[in-house]
Amino acid sequence: MKNHVAKNRPSQPLFKSGNATFKIDSCKPQIKAAKTGLIELHALTNGNYPGEKLPKDTLTGLSSIGWWNAKGAPGWGLESHRNEGLEIVFLETGSMHFIVNDNKYKIQAGNLTVTRPWEKHKLGNPNIGPGKLHWLIIDLSVRKKNQTWKWPKWVILGRNDLQRLTKILSGKKAVIISTSPGIRQIFKSLSSAVTSKSQYRFSAIAVYINDLLLELLKNFSGIKPDEKPSTEASREAILQFLIELEKNEGLCAQPWTLISMAEHCHVGTTFFVERCRETINESPMKYLNSCRLSHANNLLSSHTDKSITEIALASGFGSSQYFATCYRRKFGRTPSDLRHPVSNNKNDRRQT
Repeated sequence: MKNHVAKNRPSQPLFKSGNATFKIDSCKPQIKAAKTGLIELHALTNGNYPGEKLPKDTLTGLSSIGWWNAKGAPGWGLESHRNEGLEIVFLETGSMHFIVNDNKYKIQAGNLTVTRPWEKHKLGNPNIGPGKLHWLIIDLSVRKKNQTWKWPKWVILGRNDLQRLTKILSGKKAVIISTSPGIRQIFKSLSSAVTSKSQYRFSAIAVYINDLLLELLKNFSGIKPDEKPSTEASREAILQFLIELEKNEGLCAQPWTLISMAEHCHVGTTFFVERCRETINESPMKYLNSCRLSHANNLLSSHTDKSITEIALASGFGSSQYFATCYRRKFGRTPSDLRHPVSNNKNDRRQT
């Protein structure tokens, strides 16, 4: 995204409740993270949020829509903030802490959250891990307590349906749901429309958002099509396998291939790769390598009687040279640097 902050910003919305006045989110952490390359950020805005400015009189009331792909670098997270509109967030990959009105939740890939106008919330606790996240904020013209929600004119759900959806979404409980395949596909379509150069992309966005609101209403009405239990069981098997790789150095050190990992989870290779990317936002083999390096790093500190080569082989690496290359790429130093942080005498370092 070329322009992280829209130019010619309109007057910032304010909310008054008694003697308190609230401003909308400044988005400074996102802007900084995008500029420094910690996240890939794409968004459209009507002026008060980061992103490409929407044309005048286009999708009036759509305050912001976009997505980011975070790499999980340390030090990146959001502060508690408020938005003037209804914010719908969909986490496509990864997992993330979600805090709303001081209540803490852990959302996973495929989860959708809704925060109401001016409701205090944040993502990350405190940092945000790797993952792809989509959002949209619809201004409902709420500027004082107990004001009636006013939907933009391009929201074309029937009057009764929109009233029912408003009643559901304006409730007091936190809205966190596991999405249907239909909702997940809508967000992928919205993602493509945000970055598209098509002359029809704004019409497409309006259509997709109406589709999303209708799917949400169906979900809350209990007619969302459930995924097959076998699919959910397979997802759970893959998740548990990934957790075990992170915890169990012996399991992690086994000579895994994509095929053998998929077979271990009793799923096909394509399904296994797709679910892994959805869960951890990276390929299975890259994740395996990262887990092996973490285990090896612990062994280097706790088993000083073992050589670097012994630890490399015990952790699943084919050679100490390849291990050293991967280790330096991940930790920014060599295995020898860990054991001899001060000494510059290479003869004192035990390489084998």
